[in-house]
Amino acid sequence: SKDTRKNLRLKGEMASLTGDCFRYQEMYRPANDWYERAIQLEYFNHVPEVYLYSGDMLRMMGENEKAKDMYEEYMKLVPESDLAKAGMESIKMNESFVESKTQK
Repeated sequence: SKDTRKNLRLKGEMASLTGDCFRYQEMYRPANDWYERAIQLEYFNHVPEVYLYSGDMLRMMGENEKAKDMYEEYMKLVPESDLAKAGMESIKMNESFVESKTQK
C-alpha cells in the first residue's frame, strides 16, 4: 500500500541519515551498519549513494572485497560516477602497495 511504501522510505531515510552522522565522525563500522540497514530497506531506489557510502566505510575498514561489491552496485545505478571509480582505484592502489611491501 501507499502508506507501507512511504513508511519504508522514511525508515530508509532515517537509517541513511544516521549513517551520515557516524560517517561525519569517522565512526566507520556503525556508519556502515546504518547504510546496510538503508540498503535492506531499499532506500537506494531514492538515494543510490547509500551504496557508495557503504563502499567508502568498508574501504576505510580494510574490507576491500565487500567495498568493491558496494561500488559495483552503485555504478549499476550511477554508471558515470567518478566517486565510485575513485574508490575502486584507491583499493587497487592499496592492494598493489601492500603487495609490494610483502614481496621485500
